[in-house]
Amino acid sequence: MKPSAKRLFAQSRAHLEKGEVGKAVHVLKQAIAEEPDDVSLWAEMYRQCMLAKSPQSALSAARELRRIAPTEPNYIYMHGIAALTSGQAQEAATLLEEALQRLPQATHVRRTLVQVLEALKKPERAREILQEAVDRAPTDPVAVNDLAVLLLKQGEQGKRDAEPLLRRVLSAHPDDLATHLNLALSLADRDAEAALEHADRAKDSPELAIREQAQRLYQLLVRH
Repeated sequence: MKPSAKRLFAQSRAHLEKGEVGKAVHVLKQAIAEEPDDVSLWAEMYRQCMLAKSPQSALSAARELRRIAPTEPNYIYMHGIAALTSGQAQEAATLLEEALQRLPQATHVRRTLVQVLEALKKPERAREILQEAVDRAPTDPVAVNDLAVLLLKQGEQGKRDAEPLLRRVLSAHPDDLATHLNLALSLADRDAEAALEHADRAKDSPELAIREQAQRLYQLLVRH
């Protein structure tokens, strides 16, 4: 990076630290004019535009990153997020599919893509993506619970489909409390006694969201 661009970059960061986002972006544009093919400058522009709640500008920055490094998975993901934030859900889904192909183990990419697909009313494709992760790692709590959460939204059959997957995880990770919670949810309508046991375990989770949901389910099961 040229010394002049580096100096402007530092000035832009200084403005940003003071909360002067507009000034930061303005100075960063000057740095980019000095070094139009520097990915670090465009990545910073993307970040600042997102902070400024300017998704269209972030989308432009993401496209520049793709121009410079078209196959870099993180830039593809950033492009997808910018498209999503700009309200272009279908384009976001296409980009996130590409990012996932290049980063098949990336949980954050998979989860974001699934959320977009659900919003686009494509639960079958969302399930396929989550199932692919489970097929690669059948006892991975994160992969299985992601799939279970989707299945639990799909009625009684979804709950039945989730049960053996969750039991398999617990056989390998008996203390995984998120899995206990989801198994309790899958069993609640069919085996209240077993569901109560798993909900009771999940109440001890250090994660607030899991603990609160488990407590609500436990109280509901006790009353019935």
